[in-house]
Amino acid sequence: MAQENVERLRAALEALQGDSSAREWEGTLAGAWVELWDPEIEWDASTHPLPDLAGVYRGVEQTLGWWREWLAAWETVQVDYELVDAGDRVVGLFSQRMRGHYTGIDVVSGRYGMLFSFRDGLIVHAKFHTRASEALAAVGLRFVQGPDGVRIACEVSGEGPPLVLVHGAGSARWSFDAVRAHLESRFTVIAIDRRGRGDSSDGDVYALEREFEDVAAVVRDAGEGALLMGHSYGGLVAAGAARLFDPPRLALYEPVMDGALSTAETIDRWELLIAEGDRDSVLREFFRDIAGYDDEAIEELTRSPIWEARRRVVPTLPRELRAALEHRFDAADMARLTMPVLLLVGTESPAWAVCSVAAHGEAIPGSETRSLAGQGHSANMTAPDLLAAELERFFTGT
Repeated sequence: MAQENVERLRAALEALQGDSSAREWEGTLAGAWVELWDPEIEWDASTHPLPDLAGVYRGVEQTLGWWREWLAAWETVQVDYELVDAGDRVVGLFSQRMRGHYTGIDVVSGRYGMLFSFRDGLIVHAKFHTRASEALAAVGLRFVQGPDGVRIACEVSGEGPPLVLVHGAGSARWSFDAVRAHLESRFTVIAIDRRGRGDSSDGDVYALEREFEDVAAVVRDAGEGALLMGHSYGGLVAAGAARLFDPPRLALYEPVMDGALSTAETIDRWELLIAEGDRDSVLREFFRDIAGYDDEAIEELTRSPIWEARRRVVPTLPRELRAALEHRFDAADMARLTMPVLLLVGTESPAWAVCSVAAHGEAIPGSETRSLAGQGHSANMTAPDLLAAELERFFTGT
């Protein structure tokens, strides 16, 4: 539903993008925009820098009146925007180029933010923020820039020592939603979108080493004492990032090792399926052959809201599986991890995961291995309370 709201808002904004004159804008507002407004919409512009426009406007007519008053000052309007999915809300980041109706002077606005709340697919509340960062902070989002300029989205919640969570392949920060709820009372939880998905940007060329640098940048930004946890491919990334700095503690839940996940032939075939638009087949094979799901579990997953979210990140799978295929596990390199390390493995997990955890346990001096009873590769979703309990125990040292 959240992504649907993003697309509805995008469609309304694109309808405005085709019109440059303020008069044409007003006509579009009365159509595409009003159709997106709940009859009880509240338009909160109380912090708007122009005194005549600062206030809270309720209902469609008052909100249209606010827009008409703003448009009256301009002959032409052009808007650049970016939309950020914030769960049940959408953050809009905007800048504008306008020409004065009476003066003919061109004006460029600073980047500001709008926070849109939806009800049944309609905007029921919109809040103006003079700075884009304020709108992002209102929903617990911030961005950290990696060394190559890629922007990593971080969802921040809770209170306590910072704990950075790194998701696996075919996933995004939402894969930790259920776990986060169990950790927020003890930690400031920072769940990231790895590059190329969600609200993060992407680089021109993919390399596993850039992922290491991204996560290291996020952990450094989180502050002194930041803790780190990675799952699956995110475990591979977290372990690589940990070698770039020295986190006080590191947890790895079934980190990927070497080319155990797939073959070059399978990756090539999946790329063809993705190019043909068949993302569902790729996902089904991914969950069966890599995550260890049976047919019944896969069918259940296809009927869940999370399936569509996974479909959107499918294009990132081939490059990550290819990187994992080319990566070589270096026991000597792992032995350089001198901080306390927790290794987690499900009792029902696929063979590759069991072998990987065993190899990491042998290589990392003083590491601790714990089993997640009755769980497979996705305890973050199937048993979030169990996974969170293990993380809390380890990271608090109790």
